Amino acid sequence: MAQTLQEFKDNMFKDNRIHTDKYYLFYTDILAMKKNIDSKDSELYLNYINNLYKDALNIISGIYEDIYRTGIKVRIFSDNIVIAIKQEGNIIDSQEAIKRTVIIEIAALIQVLALKYSLLIRGSVVIGDFYIDDNFIYGKALTRAYNLENEVAIYPRIIIDDSCIEHFRSMYLDKFIVKDTDDVKYINPFECHYSIAKKYKEDEIKHIRQILWTKLPENNTCKINQKVHWLVNRFNEFCLNNQLEKYILDVDKLPRLSKYVQKAFEGVPTIEQ
Repeated sequence: MAQTLQEFKDNMFKDNRIHTDKYYLFYTDILAMKKNIDSKDSELYLNYINNLYKDALNIISGIYEDIYRTGIKVRIFSDNIVIAIKQEGNIIDSQEAIKRTVIIEIAALIQVLALKYSLLIRGSVVIGDFYIDDNFIYGKALTRAYNLENEVAIYPRIIIDDSCIEHFRSMYLDKFIVKDTDDVKYINPFECHYSIAKKYKEDEIKHIRQILWTKLPENNTCKINQKVHWLVNRFNEFCLNNQLEKYILDVDKLPRLSKYVQKAFEGVPTIEQ
């Protein structure tokens, strides 16, 4: 008897069917990748990105050793990084809360680490259906994270999906998840990262300050300058709140701003990606 189409589909993967599971997912993209690849400093950026990936893996496996061995999955492709942690229990369980905290901390860590290598990143954190193995990644969570990064984030910020923001509420995380002027929730990278580090290394703060200072003359288009200014604002706020006033960037000494960049400097989103 001939098989029906449904029977054919059911039997096709009978012995090796795979499926998605619920994951906490962090997706990020390195900004201006094409420009960096095409620039005279292409090989330098290649090494920046290579070191970023290596350092990120070393730090994650060190700080989160136990969960890294069993639960943190990392995939790197081109200018994208995906960090995924599987949801295995009830989402309100304390162990699941720890996983959500870890994904937020890793996102902040990678953003600050990227900045040390003169790289700006933008990304999102979501909860959703996802499949990951050694060869490929797939799922609604990935497409959702990509769309948020590409269409909503705009600035070099890591945003939290509104549909799951309540699951990231806690006394600890509330210090680091901030509502922007456009009502988008994002991770404050400096406050979160240096809370994990427990202390500020002044040479590190000075290095980040220098990177931000040189980014504007280096990227003199309105669109890119607006994004850099957004991050300068966040850095200045961090310095002001942590008795690091001497590292605040004096915006009056930065290159003259267009009206769009001036609005961005006031925190008002005005342009699209």
